[in-house]
Amino acid sequence: MSNRFGQIRTQIISVEKQLETQLSHYSKFTTGTTSEPMDDEITTEESIKQLLNEKQNLINQLNKIIELESESISTSKLTQFSRNKEILNENYKDFNRIKESIQQERNKLNLLFSVRNDINEHRKRTEQNLGTSLGEDDSMYYDQEANRVNNMNSFADRLLQQVWETGQEVTRQNATLNNVSVRLQRTLSTIPGLNVLLSKINTRRRRDTIIIAAVIVICLILLWFAF
Repeated sequence: MSNRFGQIRTQIISVEKQLETQLSHYSKFTTGTTSEPMDDEITTEESIKQLLNEKQNLINQLNKIIELESESISTSKLTQFSRNKEILNENYKDFNRIKESIQQERNKLNLLFSVRNDINEHRKRTEQNLGTSLGEDDSMYYDQEANRVNNMNSFADRLLQQVWETGQEVTRQNATLNNVSVRLQRTLSTIPGLNVLLSKINTRRRRDTIIIAAVIVICLILLWFAF
């Protein structure tokens, strides 16, 4: 049974590496979003879902082994099992976050296209109305109105483009930071005992903070009674 535990753990680690690669690739679609999902995006999303299900099944198998060996299971195995579940939860969160970001960018892109189409339709209607309502003697007035409409539409196009480019740049920066965060978490999880060490450091900091706060309160009370 112990060998079986190790075999499943090896499979889980392999799936985690595949998930990391697929999630990193999937996050790129947040900066190259199209109005409709492309084949590569759909394939990557399905691959991530399959890997998540596979990892969940492997963790369920580990859980059964732990239940059968509840009296003899080692602490290290329990720690490994707990960490595997934590990483799986992180994988789900990363996947859902990236998927939501892609959908938000797609909605923005479709909205931009819709606004531009409305502007073009308005431009055509305006030109048609001016063309039918004005005679040949008013051609100069027509040209002036047409230029004014074109200038307004050009300004709206430039403004929309600037808003879109700004949104894309912010999204790219967020994607880069998220990728760094994911890789850092994966790296930290592979270093034995590091999480325990960080936990002890945080505990000591909280303890020192409480002690200092208590000393300050006592000093204030003494000063209050002294004066």
